[in-house]
Amino acid sequence: MFTIKRQAEVGEIRDAFHALEGVEAERSTKGKNQILIDHQDNRVLKTLLYYAFNKYMQYYIKQVPEVEPAIRDISAENYTAFLTLLDHLSSRQVVSDIPGRVAEFLKKCNTQEQKWYIRILKRSLEIGMAEKAINKVYGSFIPVYEVQLADKVKDVTLTDVKTIKRLPERFVVQYKIDGYRLNIHKSESGNVSICTRSGLPVNGYTQVERDAREFLPGGAVYDGEMVSPKLFAWIEQNMLQDKGGKIADRSLFTEAVSKVFSHETNKGGIFNIFDVVKESEWISRKASETYGSRILTLNEGIRPIAEQTASMRVVPTSRIFYRDNPDDLAEVVRIFHKFLSWGWEGLMIKAVDAPYEWKRTKNLLKLKLMDTADLSVLSVLEGTGQGAGMVGKLVCDYKGTILNIGIGRMTAEEKRAYWEHPNQIIGKTIEVSYQAESVGRNGEPVLDFAMYKGLRSDK
Repeated sequence: MFTIKRQAEVGEIRDAFHALEGVEAERSTKGKNQILIDHQDNRVLKTLLYYAFNKYMQYYIKQVPEVEPAIRDISAENYTAFLTLLDHLSSRQVVSDIPGRVAEFLKKCNTQEQKWYIRILKRSLEIGMAEKAINKVYGSFIPVYEVQLADKVKDVTLTDVKTIKRLPERFVVQYKIDGYRLNIHKSESGNVSICTRSGLPVNGYTQVERDAREFLPGGAVYDGEMVSPKLFAWIEQNMLQDKGGKIADRSLFTEAVSKVFSHETNKGGIFNIFDVVKESEWISRKASETYGSRILTLNEGIRPIAEQTASMRVVPTSRIFYRDNPDDLAEVVRIFHKFLSWGWEGLMIKAVDAPYEWKRTKNLLKLKLMDTADLSVLSVLEGTGQGAGMVGKLVCDYKGTILNIGIGRMTAEEKRAYWEHPNQIIGKTIEVSYQAESVGRNGEPVLDFAMYKGLRSDK
Protein backbone atom coordinates (compact mmCIF):
# COMPACT_ATOMS: atom_id res chain seq x y z
CA MET A 1 0.00 0.00 0.00
CA PHE A 2 1.40 3.43 -0.97
CA THR A 3 2.12 5.86 1.86
CA ILE A 4 2.98 9.50 1.21
CA LYS A 5 6.49 10.34 2.37
CA ARG A 6 6.23 13.73 4.05
CA GLN A 7 9.80 13.99 5.33
CA ALA A 8 12.89 12.94 3.44
CA GLU A 9 16.65 13.24 3.23
CA VAL A 10 18.19 15.61 0.70
CA GLY A 11 19.78 12.69 -1.14
CA GLU A 12 16.44 10.99 -1.79
CA ILE A 13 14.89 14.26 -2.99
CA ARG A 14 17.85 14.88 -5.32
CA ASP A 15 17.54 11.34 -6.65
CA ALA A 16 13.80 11.86 -7.30
CA PHE A 17 14.52 15.04 -9.29
CA HIS A 18 17.23 13.17 -11.20
CA ALA A 19 14.71 10.46 -12.12
CA LEU A 20 12.18 13.04 -13.33
CA GLU A 21 14.86 14.75 -15.42
CA GLY A 22 15.73 11.38 -16.94
CA VAL A 23 12.12 10.51 -17.80
CA GLU A 24 11.66 13.96 -19.32
CA ALA A 25 14.71 13.55 -21.56
CA GLU A 26 13.98 9.95 -22.60
CA ARG A 27 11.87 9.65 -25.77
CA SER A 28 10.93 5.97 -25.74
CA THR A 29 8.19 4.54 -23.56
CA LYS A 30 10.36 1.55 -22.71
CA GLY A 31 13.16 3.84 -21.59
CA LYS A 32 10.83 5.96 -19.46
CA ASN A 33 9.44 2.84 -17.79
CA GLN A 34 12.93 1.53 -17.08
CA ILE A 35 13.92 4.75 -15.33
CA LEU A 36 10.88 4.45 -13.07
CA ILE A 37 11.72 0.81 -12.37
CA ASP A 38 15.29 1.75 -11.50
CA HIS A 39 13.95 4.24 -8.93
CA GLN A 40 11.05 2.18 -7.64
CA ASP A 41 12.33 2.34 -4.04
CA ASN A 42 12.35 6.14 -4.03
CA ARG A 43 9.20 7.10 -2.11
CA VAL A 44 9.80 10.81 -2.69
CA LEU A 45 9.51 10.21 -6.43
CA LYS A 46 6.26 8.32 -5.97
CA THR A 47 4.93 11.04 -3.66
CA LEU A 48 5.67 13.76 -6.21
CA LEU A 49 4.01 11.71 -8.95
CA TYR A 50 0.98 11.17 -6.69
CA TYR A 51 0.53 14.89 -6.06
CA ALA A 52 1.09 15.72 -9.74
CA PHE A 53 -1.36 13.21 -11.23
CA ASN A 54 -4.03 12.67 -8.56
CA LYS A 55 -6.99 14.47 -10.13
CA TYR A 56 -8.93 14.30 -6.87
CA MET A 57 -6.49 16.91 -5.54
CA GLN A 58 -6.84 20.39 -7.03
CA TYR A 59 -4.67 23.37 -6.14
CA TYR A 60 -6.90 26.21 -7.37
CA ILE A 61 -4.15 28.37 -8.86
CA LYS A 62 -4.48 29.48 -12.47
CA GLN A 63 -1.09 31.16 -12.90
CA VAL A 64 1.94 30.37 -10.77
CA PRO A 65 3.91 33.54 -9.94
CA GLU A 66 7.47 33.88 -11.20
CA VAL A 67 10.06 34.65 -8.52
CA GLU A 68 13.84 34.61 -8.46
CA PRO A 69 15.16 31.21 -7.33
CA ALA A 70 17.25 31.00 -4.18
CA ILE A 71 20.96 30.25 -4.44
CA ARG A 72 21.13 27.24 -2.17
CA ASP A 73 21.17 23.46 -2.15
CA ILE A 74 18.04 21.29 -2.28
CA SER A 75 16.21 21.59 1.03
CA ALA A 76 14.46 18.84 2.96
CA GLU A 77 12.44 21.54 4.74
CA ASN A 78 11.21 22.88 1.40
CA TYR A 79 10.02 19.42 0.38
CA THR A 80 7.95 19.02 3.56
CA ALA A 81 6.64 22.58 3.31
CA PHE A 82 5.63 21.97 -0.30
CA LEU A 83 3.52 18.92 0.55
CA THR A 84 1.89 20.88 3.38
CA LEU A 85 1.12 23.72 0.98
CA LEU A 86 -0.45 21.32 -1.53
CA ASP A 87 -2.58 19.73 1.19
CA HIS A 88 -3.80 23.14 2.34
CA LEU A 89 -4.56 24.30 -1.20
CA SER A 90 -6.42 21.09 -2.04
CA SER A 91 -8.54 21.19 1.13
CA ARG A 92 -9.23 24.92 0.58
CA GLN A 93 -7.56 25.85 3.87
CA VAL A 94 -5.93 28.56 1.75
CA VAL A 95 -8.61 30.54 -0.11
CA SER A 96 -7.23 34.08 -0.16
CA ASP A 97 -4.03 35.39 -1.80
CA ILE A 98 -3.07 31.95 -3.10
CA PRO A 99 -0.49 33.42 -5.53
CA GLY A 100 1.09 35.30 -2.63
CA ARG A 101 1.38 32.18 -0.50
CA VAL A 102 2.86 30.24 -3.40
CA ALA A 103 5.32 33.05 -4.20
CA GLU A 104 6.56 33.16 -0.61
CA PHE A 105 7.27 29.44 -0.75
CA LEU A 106 8.98 29.55 -4.15
CA LYS A 107 11.37 32.27 -2.97
CA LYS A 108 12.97 29.65 -0.71
CA CYS A 109 13.51 27.16 -3.57
CA ASN A 110 16.45 26.80 -5.91
CA THR A 111 16.10 26.48 -9.69
CA GLN A 112 15.59 22.71 -9.71
CA GLU A 113 13.09 22.76 -6.86
CA GLN A 114 11.13 25.54 -8.53
CA LYS A 115 11.02 23.65 -11.83
CA TRP A 116 9.39 20.51 -10.44
CA TYR A 117 7.28 22.10 -7.71
CA ILE A 118 5.81 24.59 -10.20
CA ARG A 119 4.99 21.82 -12.65
CA ILE A 120 3.20 19.90 -9.90
CA LEU A 121 1.20 23.01 -8.99
CA LYS A 122 0.27 23.36 -12.67
CA ARG A 123 -0.68 19.65 -12.84
CA SER A 124 1.60 19.23 -15.86
CA LEU A 125 4.92 17.45 -15.28
CA GLU A 126 5.69 17.38 -19.03
CA ILE A 127 7.55 14.08 -18.74
CA GLY A 128 5.61 12.36 -21.51
CA MET A 129 3.68 10.02 -19.21
CA ALA A 130 0.15 9.94 -17.82
CA GLU A 131 -1.16 8.42 -14.58
CA LYS A 132 -2.26 5.16 -16.22
CA ALA A 133 1.24 4.61 -17.62
CA ILE A 134 2.77 5.26 -14.19
CA ASN A 135 0.29 2.91 -12.55
CA LYS A 136 1.32 0.18 -14.98
CA VAL A 137 4.87 0.46 -13.68
CA TYR A 138 4.23 1.05 -9.98
CA GLY A 139 0.79 -0.47 -9.47
CA SER A 140 -2.44 1.47 -9.06
CA PHE A 141 -1.33 3.96 -6.42
CA ILE A 142 -2.60 7.05 -8.28
CA PRO A 143 -6.42 7.21 -8.18
CA VAL A 144 -8.03 7.21 -11.61
CA TYR A 145 -11.49 8.68 -12.17
CA GLU A 146 -13.54 6.60 -14.61
CA VAL A 147 -17.02 6.52 -16.11
CA GLN A 148 -19.01 4.02 -18.14
CA LEU A 149 -17.87 4.05 -21.77
CA ALA A 150 -19.58 2.66 -24.84
CA ASP A 151 -18.27 -0.06 -27.09
CA LYS A 152 -18.85 0.43 -30.78
CA VAL A 153 -21.02 -1.41 -33.29
CA LYS A 154 -19.12 -2.12 -36.52
CA ASP A 155 -22.11 -3.07 -38.66
CA VAL A 156 -24.54 -0.14 -38.46
CA THR A 157 -27.04 -2.05 -40.60
CA LEU A 158 -27.55 -4.54 -37.72
CA THR A 159 -27.67 -7.44 -40.18
CA ASP A 160 -24.37 -9.14 -39.40
CA VAL A 161 -24.91 -12.23 -37.23
CA LYS A 162 -21.91 -11.51 -35.00
CA THR A 163 -23.05 -7.93 -34.48
CA ILE A 164 -26.56 -9.03 -33.53
CA LYS A 165 -25.19 -11.50 -31.00
CA ARG A 166 -23.30 -8.67 -29.30
CA LEU A 167 -26.47 -6.69 -28.71
CA PRO A 168 -28.17 -6.87 -25.31
CA GLU A 169 -31.23 -9.10 -25.25
CA ARG A 170 -33.38 -6.15 -24.15
CA PHE A 171 -32.33 -2.58 -24.81
CA VAL A 172 -33.46 0.98 -25.27
CA VAL A 173 -32.00 3.63 -27.59
CA GLN A 174 -31.19 7.32 -27.25
CA TYR A 175 -29.76 9.86 -29.68
CA LYS A 176 -26.02 10.34 -29.34
CA ILE A 177 -25.16 13.92 -28.47
CA ASP A 178 -22.15 15.70 -29.92
CA GLY A 179 -21.31 17.43 -26.65
CA TYR A 180 -18.84 17.36 -23.79
CA ARG A 181 -19.15 14.54 -21.24
CA LEU A 182 -19.50 15.83 -17.68
CA ASN A 183 -20.66 14.53 -14.31
CA ILE A 184 -22.61 16.46 -11.71
CA HIS A 185 -22.00 15.18 -8.17
CA LYS A 186 -24.57 16.20 -5.57
CA SER A 187 -24.00 14.95 -2.04
CA GLU A 188 -26.69 14.19 0.52
CA SER A 189 -25.80 17.47 2.21
CA GLY A 190 -26.45 19.37 -1.02
CA ASN A 191 -22.90 20.17 -2.13
CA VAL A 192 -22.58 20.30 -5.93
CA SER A 193 -19.46 19.80 -8.05
CA ILE A 194 -18.98 19.32 -11.78
CA CYS A 195 -16.13 17.37 -13.35
CA THR A 196 -15.05 15.84 -16.64
CA ARG A 197 -15.09 12.12 -17.45
CA SER A 198 -11.54 11.87 -16.08
CA GLY A 199 -12.27 13.77 -12.87
CA LEU A 200 -10.97 17.24 -13.75
CA PRO A 201 -13.03 19.93 -11.98
CA VAL A 202 -15.12 22.25 -14.13
CA ASN A 203 -16.11 25.68 -12.88
CA GLY A 204 -18.12 28.60 -14.20
CA TYR A 205 -21.46 26.95 -15.04
CA THR A 206 -23.18 29.16 -12.49
CA GLN A 207 -26.76 28.50 -13.63
CA VAL A 208 -26.26 24.75 -13.91
CA GLU A 209 -24.78 24.60 -10.40
CA ARG A 210 -27.58 26.77 -9.03
CA ASP A 211 -30.28 24.62 -10.63
CA ALA A 212 -28.58 21.43 -9.48
CA ARG A 213 -28.46 22.67 -5.88
CA GLU A 214 -32.09 23.79 -5.97
CA PHE A 215 -33.76 21.00 -7.93
CA LEU A 216 -31.74 17.78 -8.26
CA PRO A 217 -32.08 15.13 -5.53
CA GLY A 218 -28.92 14.69 -3.45
CA GLY A 219 -26.88 11.56 -2.93
CA ALA A 220 -26.43 10.96 -6.67
CA VAL A 221 -24.09 11.38 -9.62
CA TYR A 222 -25.66 12.66 -12.83
CA ASP A 223 -23.94 11.51 -16.02
CA GLY A 224 -24.50 13.56 -19.15
CA GLU A 225 -23.31 15.85 -21.94
CA MET A 226 -22.92 19.60 -21.88
CA VAL A 227 -23.95 21.18 -25.18
CA SER A 228 -24.27 24.60 -26.70
CA PRO A 229 -27.73 26.19 -26.17
CA LYS A 230 -27.83 26.66 -29.95
CA LEU A 231 -27.80 22.90 -30.57
CA PHE A 232 -31.46 22.22 -29.91
CA ALA A 233 -32.63 25.14 -32.04
CA TRP A 234 -30.49 23.78 -34.89
CA ILE A 235 -31.86 20.24 -34.38
CA GLU A 236 -35.45 21.48 -34.31
CA GLN A 237 -34.89 23.35 -37.57
CA ASN A 238 -33.51 20.19 -39.18
CA MET A 239 -36.45 18.15 -37.91
CA LEU A 240 -38.89 20.56 -39.55
CA GLN A 241 -37.01 20.44 -42.85
CA ASP A 242 -36.47 16.66 -42.58
CA LYS A 243 -34.32 16.48 -45.73
CA GLY A 244 -32.75 13.10 -44.96
CA GLY A 245 -29.06 12.29 -45.19
CA LYS A 246 -26.38 12.80 -42.56
CA ILE A 247 -25.63 16.36 -41.47
CA ALA A 248 -23.39 17.75 -38.76
CA ASP A 249 -22.27 21.07 -37.32
CA ARG A 250 -18.94 20.65 -35.53
CA SER A 251 -18.88 24.35 -34.70
CA LEU A 252 -21.53 23.71 -32.06
CA PHE A 253 -19.36 20.98 -30.53
CA THR A 254 -16.32 23.26 -30.67
CA GLU A 255 -18.29 25.98 -28.93
CA ALA A 256 -19.31 23.59 -26.15
CA VAL A 257 -15.71 22.43 -25.66
CA SER A 258 -14.35 25.98 -25.61
CA LYS A 259 -16.71 26.82 -22.76
CA VAL A 260 -15.82 23.89 -20.53
CA PHE A 261 -12.30 25.01 -19.68
CA SER A 262 -12.70 28.73 -20.22
CA HIS A 263 -12.31 31.11 -17.29
CA GLU A 264 -15.80 32.55 -17.73
CA THR A 265 -17.86 32.80 -14.56
CA ASN A 266 -21.32 32.43 -16.08
CA LYS A 267 -20.97 29.95 -18.92
CA GLY A 268 -23.89 29.13 -21.15
CA GLY A 269 -24.67 25.47 -21.60
CA ILE A 270 -27.41 22.85 -21.33
CA PHE A 271 -26.61 19.70 -19.38
CA ASN A 272 -28.28 16.64 -20.91
CA ILE A 273 -28.69 13.90 -18.31
CA PHE A 274 -28.67 10.37 -19.69
CA ASP A 275 -27.91 8.42 -16.51
CA VAL A 276 -28.03 8.72 -12.74
CA VAL A 277 -26.16 6.60 -10.21
CA LYS A 278 -26.55 6.54 -6.45
CA GLU A 279 -23.65 8.25 -4.69
CA SER A 280 -23.05 5.17 -2.51
CA GLU A 281 -22.73 2.93 -5.59
CA TRP A 282 -20.45 5.43 -7.32
CA ILE A 283 -18.08 5.56 -4.35
CA SER A 284 -18.03 1.80 -3.80
CA ARG A 285 -17.86 0.99 -7.55
CA LYS A 286 -20.38 -1.76 -6.80
CA ALA A 287 -23.60 -1.07 -8.67
CA SER A 288 -26.67 -3.26 -8.45
CA GLU A 289 -29.42 -0.99 -9.78
CA THR A 290 -30.19 -1.80 -13.43
CA TYR A 291 -30.56 0.77 -16.16
CA GLY A 292 -34.25 -0.09 -16.36
CA SER A 293 -34.60 1.07 -12.77
CA ARG A 294 -32.47 4.14 -13.41
CA ILE A 295 -34.67 5.03 -16.42
CA LEU A 296 -37.67 5.17 -14.10
CA THR A 297 -35.76 7.51 -11.81
CA LEU A 298 -34.82 9.71 -14.74
CA ASN A 299 -38.28 9.82 -16.31
CA GLU A 300 -40.42 10.01 -13.20
CA GLY A 301 -38.13 11.78 -10.75
CA ILE A 302 -35.65 13.89 -12.70
CA ARG A 303 -37.42 14.85 -15.93
CA PRO A 304 -40.20 16.92 -14.26
CA ILE A 305 -37.47 18.72 -12.29
CA ALA A 306 -35.23 19.35 -15.32
CA GLU A 307 -38.19 20.78 -17.25
CA GLN A 308 -38.42 23.54 -14.64
CA THR A 309 -34.93 24.75 -15.52
CA ALA A 310 -33.33 26.29 -18.60
CA SER A 311 -29.99 24.61 -17.98
CA MET A 312 -30.85 20.89 -17.80
CA ARG A 313 -32.69 18.25 -19.80
CA VAL A 314 -33.19 14.50 -19.55
CA VAL A 315 -32.35 12.65 -22.76
CA PRO A 316 -35.48 10.89 -24.10
CA THR A 317 -35.45 7.09 -24.05
CA SER A 318 -37.22 4.79 -26.51
CA ARG A 319 -39.41 1.81 -25.78
CA ILE A 320 -37.71 -1.52 -25.10
CA PHE A 321 -36.38 -3.33 -28.19
CA TYR A 322 -35.52 -7.03 -28.41
CA ARG A 323 -32.37 -8.35 -30.02
CA ASP A 324 -34.08 -11.45 -31.43
CA ASN A 325 -36.85 -9.49 -33.13
CA PRO A 326 -35.83 -8.59 -36.75
CA ASP A 327 -38.55 -5.94 -36.96
CA ASP A 328 -37.14 -4.25 -33.86
CA LEU A 329 -33.64 -4.19 -35.34
CA ALA A 330 -34.95 -2.75 -38.61
CA GLU A 331 -36.73 -0.01 -36.66
CA VAL A 332 -33.57 0.82 -34.73
CA VAL A 333 -31.68 1.28 -38.01
CA ARG A 334 -34.42 3.60 -39.29
CA ILE A 335 -34.22 5.61 -36.06
CA PHE A 336 -30.43 5.77 -36.38
CA HIS A 337 -30.59 7.32 -39.84
CA LYS A 338 -33.36 9.66 -38.77
CA PHE A 339 -31.17 10.88 -35.88
CA LEU A 340 -28.31 11.46 -38.34
CA SER A 341 -30.58 13.43 -40.67
CA TRP A 342 -31.59 15.69 -37.79
CA GLY A 343 -28.00 16.37 -36.79
CA TRP A 344 -27.41 14.04 -33.86
CA GLU A 345 -24.03 12.30 -33.81
CA GLY A 346 -25.54 8.82 -33.87
CA LEU A 347 -27.45 6.43 -31.65
CA MET A 348 -26.81 4.79 -28.27
CA ILE A 349 -27.96 1.27 -27.38
CA LYS A 350 -28.34 0.63 -23.64
CA ALA A 351 -28.96 -2.71 -21.95
CA VAL A 352 -32.05 -2.49 -19.78
CA ASP A 353 -30.95 -5.21 -17.34
CA ALA A 354 -27.33 -4.10 -16.71
CA PRO A 355 -25.91 -2.09 -13.81
CA TYR A 356 -23.58 0.86 -14.28
CA GLU A 357 -19.98 -0.13 -14.95
CA TRP A 358 -16.86 2.03 -14.57
CA LYS A 359 -15.22 0.84 -17.77
CA ARG A 360 -15.90 0.30 -21.47
CA THR A 361 -18.74 -2.21 -21.69
CA LYS A 362 -20.80 -4.09 -24.27
CA ASN A 363 -23.91 -3.20 -22.27
CA LEU A 364 -23.54 0.27 -23.74
CA LEU A 365 -23.07 0.48 -27.52
CA LYS A 366 -22.79 3.34 -29.98
CA LEU A 367 -23.71 3.55 -33.66
CA LYS A 368 -21.80 6.15 -35.69
CA LEU A 369 -20.94 6.36 -39.36
CA MET A 370 -17.48 7.72 -38.51
CA ASP A 371 -16.10 6.57 -35.20
CA THR A 372 -13.59 8.06 -32.78
CA ALA A 373 -11.16 6.56 -30.30
CA ASP A 374 -8.90 7.85 -27.54
CA LEU A 375 -5.29 6.74 -27.97
CA SER A 376 -2.19 7.26 -25.84
CA VAL A 377 0.75 8.84 -27.65
CA LEU A 378 3.96 6.83 -27.31
CA SER A 379 6.32 8.87 -29.49
CA VAL A 380 6.44 11.18 -32.49
CA LEU A 381 7.92 10.73 -35.97
CA GLU A 382 9.42 13.53 -38.03
CA GLY A 383 7.83 14.50 -41.29
CA THR A 384 9.64 14.35 -44.62
CA GLY A 385 10.22 16.92 -47.35
CA GLN A 386 8.44 20.14 -46.47
CA GLY A 387 7.36 18.46 -43.24
CA ALA A 388 10.92 18.11 -41.93
CA GLY A 389 11.41 19.63 -38.51
CA MET A 390 7.78 18.94 -37.64
CA VAL A 391 5.70 16.00 -36.48
CA GLY A 392 4.73 13.80 -39.42
CA LYS A 393 3.12 10.90 -37.56
CA LEU A 394 2.04 10.13 -34.02
CA VAL A 395 3.00 6.68 -32.72
CA CYS A 396 0.13 5.47 -30.55
CA ASP A 397 -1.05 2.41 -28.68
CA TYR A 398 -4.33 0.79 -29.69
CA LYS A 399 -5.24 -2.38 -27.79
CA GLY A 400 -1.58 -3.32 -27.61
CA THR A 401 -0.93 -2.57 -31.29
CA ILE A 402 1.47 0.21 -32.25
CA LEU A 403 -0.15 2.45 -34.87
CA ASN A 404 1.20 5.41 -36.81
CA ILE A 405 -1.58 7.99 -36.80
CA GLY A 406 -1.85 10.71 -39.43
CA ILE A 407 -1.61 14.27 -38.14
CA GLY A 408 -5.01 15.22 -39.59
CA ARG A 409 -6.21 18.54 -38.20
CA MET A 410 -2.93 19.40 -36.44
CA THR A 411 -1.83 22.92 -37.34
CA ALA A 412 1.65 23.74 -38.60
CA GLU A 413 2.39 25.48 -35.29
CA GLU A 414 1.32 22.40 -33.34
CA LYS A 415 3.38 20.07 -35.55
CA ARG A 416 6.46 22.20 -35.05
CA ALA A 417 5.89 22.63 -31.29
CA TYR A 418 5.30 18.92 -30.64
CA TRP A 419 8.44 17.99 -32.57
CA GLU A 420 10.58 20.47 -30.65
CA HIS A 421 8.92 19.66 -27.30
CA PRO A 422 7.62 16.07 -27.68
CA ASN A 423 6.80 15.66 -23.96
CA GLN A 424 3.95 18.10 -24.47
CA ILE A 425 2.10 15.32 -26.32
CA ILE A 426 3.89 12.05 -25.43
CA GLY A 427 1.95 10.33 -22.68
CA LYS A 428 -1.14 12.42 -23.42
CA THR A 429 -4.43 11.15 -24.80
CA ILE A 430 -5.54 12.21 -28.26
CA GLU A 431 -8.84 11.73 -30.06
CA VAL A 432 -8.61 10.15 -33.51
CA SER A 433 -11.28 9.60 -36.11
CA TYR A 434 -11.37 6.44 -38.18
CA GLN A 435 -13.66 4.66 -40.60
CA ALA A 436 -13.57 1.16 -39.10
CA GLU A 437 -11.53 -1.28 -37.09
CA SER A 438 -10.03 -4.06 -39.20
CA VAL A 439 -7.54 -6.88 -38.82
CA GLY A 440 -3.89 -6.43 -39.76
CA ARG A 441 -1.60 -8.89 -41.52
CA ASN A 442 -0.74 -10.62 -38.26
CA GLY A 443 -4.25 -10.64 -36.85
CA GLU A 444 -3.76 -7.44 -34.85
CA PRO A 445 -6.49 -4.76 -34.61
CA VAL A 446 -5.86 -1.70 -36.77
CA LEU A 447 -7.82 1.47 -37.49
CA ASP A 448 -8.67 2.32 -41.09
CA PHE A 449 -8.02 5.93 -42.16
CA ALA A 450 -7.20 7.00 -38.60
CA MET A 451 -6.43 10.71 -38.29
CA TYR A 452 -5.63 13.02 -35.39
CA LYS A 453 -8.59 15.15 -34.27
CA GLY A 454 -7.26 16.83 -31.18
CA LEU A 455 -5.68 16.60 -27.76
CA ARG A 456 -8.06 15.44 -25.03
CA SER A 457 -7.66 18.22 -22.46
CA ASP A 458 -9.96 16.35 -20.06
CA LYS A 459 -7.80 13.23 -19.88
